[in-house]
Amino acid sequence: MLEYECNLLCKLVAIDTDSTQRKNYDKIADLLISEAERVGLKAEKVIDEKGIPHVLVGFSNAPADAKKIVFLTHYDVVPAGEGWDFDPFKPFIKDGKLFGRGAADDKSNIVAALAAFKEVLEEKLPLKVNPVLIVAGGEETGEGESFFRKIEGDICVVLDSGCEGLSIGASGVARLNVKVLGRQAHSAYPFRGKNAIYQASKIVSFIEEVAKETEKKIVSRFYAPTHYEYVPRRISVTMINCGIAANIIPAECNLLIDVRTIPEENAEKAVEELKKTIEDYAEKNGIKVEVEAKAFMNGWY
Repeated sequence: MLEYECNLLCKLVAIDTDSTQRKNYDKIADLLISEAERVGLKAEKVIDEKGIPHVLVGFSNAPADAKKIVFLTHYDVVPAGEGWDFDPFKPFIKDGKLFGRGAADDKSNIVAALAAFKEVLEEKLPLKVNPVLIVAGGEETGEGESFFRKIEGDICVVLDSGCEGLSIGASGVARLNVKVLGRQAHSAYPFRGKNAIYQASKIVSFIEEVAKETEKKIVSRFYAPTHYEYVPRRISVTMINCGIAANIIPAECNLLIDVRTIPEENAEKAVEELKKTIEDYAEKNGIKVEVEAKAFMNGWY
């Protein structure tokens, strides 16, 4: 069984399913369907209104009137980024671990679930419930939210890596794009410009303080699986993009702020509150900004 799992996991990790580019979504969906059918399971591909394919795997002999247990996984991965010592999509095994982008989050769980379903067939175990494995796309970006909301079942077990614990819900996701505006000039004459990076650094420091205070004030009634006692709203500056040349004072600096809301709150309301907080701070400090806020998914429990 271990050999089966390692071989299949290597195949899945070798497929770059970058969530931001929707790379190879159909390729991995077709591979999963083919593999499921090869071992004797039934499988189908469901394409949502955004064009994202999702795979449903089950047993042809499952009792239709039994409790439906959904095992939820996803195949899309966070972009690999830079700084790897090896090709992230050429997986290898070392010291009993398989390395590669998406090996943990979340392709190992796809393989573990498929292996378990396969074992049920091979051992001819009687099915007292109706197990269904769902391998979704668009999980990392929140684009799969509408598909997730349509999933029906008696119990849903979310098989996802990251927290060594059992959760009964999930946080919401929202993001802000903050464009900080300055005035361009040659770096030999910095007094003729207004450096957007310096202005943006003030916003970044402000957000860091807001984040610390928010974690104290906006807290869920539910226990956190890791680090915190109770789940708080979390705010993080995750990307900075600015500058066009080494000798140019930049006129624009773009910040991306990621917000993880608590399960009980409305993500759109939360991100709009933060948008106003940033705009008010910028106005008081003479910083010109353009802020766009977008809620991707409300939390749930």
